[in-house]
Amino acid sequence: MSLQQLEAIHFIKCILVRIWSWQHLAIFFSLNMVASLLFFQNHHLTFWASGIEI
Repeated sequence: MSLQQLEAIHFIKCILVRIWSWQHLAIFFSLNMVASLLFFQNHHLTFWASGIEI
């Protein structure tokens, strides 16, 4: 393998790793958002059920 090929492979690997980690961050954040929304809704519902509005 030539040096150019190795550099190209390294460059592609870096891009793939970055995309992969960005996707993981995006998934993590969206899961966190969904979880907090559900938690807030449940909280809101329990308060509402007991007659106390937030």
